[in-house]
Amino acid sequence: MDPVAVTATDFIESKQTAINTQSRPFFVTLRTLLSTMVLFGSILIPKFHSILGIIGAALTSVTAFLFPILAYLKMYQEANKPLHYLLFTFCVVISVLGTIGAIASLRD
Repeated sequence: MDPVAVTATDFIESKQTAINTQSRPFFVTLRTLLSTMVLFGSILIPKFHSILGIIGAALTSVTAFLFPILAYLKMYQEANKPLHYLLFTFCVVISVLGTIGAIASLRD
């Protein structure tokens, strides 16, 4: 929840300058509210854990597999491009199939 909390803190800082977002009570209150919202979401939304799993898996595959390949190709122009594009295509196919599999598991 830390990235969400940091983003919420930055948003609140930009809109409300009177609130001390660096104080300990604000820190604890914000994170408690965010955790409570996730708890209520998991209670009210059926299969909430599966939905979060799909989102997490999709974002993790982009971050862990696809982004490093693209960054390497951007940094090293003399790289073996056909091999890297083949690896990139393989990672995209695996990511799509994994996401489809996770979505199909929601039907159970």
